[in-house]
Amino acid sequence: MPGITISSEYGAGGALVAPKVAQQLGLPLLDKAIDADVARSLDVSEAEAHHGERKGGWADRFFSAIAPVADTVFGDTEQYSHAPNEFRDQAENIMRSAIKTGAVVFGRAGAAALADQPDVLRVRLYGEFEDRVANLVRTASVSEEQARSDIASVDGGRAKYMQHLYERDITDRSLYHLMINGPTLTVDECVGVIVAAYGALSEASTAPAAG
Repeated sequence: MPGITISSEYGAGGALVAPKVAQQLGLPLLDKAIDADVARSLDVSEAEAHHGERKGGWADRFFSAIAPVADTVFGDTEQYSHAPNEFRDQAENIMRSAIKTGAVVFGRAGAAALADQPDVLRVRLYGEFEDRVANLVRTASVSEEQARSDIASVDGGRAKYMQHLYERDITDRSLYHLMINGPTLTVDECVGVIVAAYGALSEASTAPAAG
């Protein structure tokens, strides 16, 4: 079985769990490295790669601002927009190439990108809002106010990324084999559950067919 995708609500422990899962299984971890590779391939900033869209220069912003007028004066302004396909395709190429030899993909809409591969375990970490706030206060050394703001911002960005590139709802349970309430378990317990599920699914995928 080639690998795992791990999606996480902010504060549910994904950033701590994913590296430990990769380490325990002896697999490479793909997270921010995907953004860096996409940025190099498309000649964009890592921030643009992270959000899955080009921010554009002054000309793009200008035509975007006058779009209501431009539609009637200049005609179709579609030439100034950038489809998400280029970001999706580049990120998928990186993930699919890595997953052939085994990898743990953290975030980057991996569950949607690799949804057509039944032998890739797709995991989602979630948690009650207040539990995630408390988790961030404890592990990230931020105030409750900052934790609440960060959760809203990061979760919104992650949901937008998947919707923008795949037109999928990041909370859609059909995307995942396994969903774990992260804040109710320790990091090591979450890792243990994921590794056990990975082992079970690996055995099932390699078992000879009955009969």
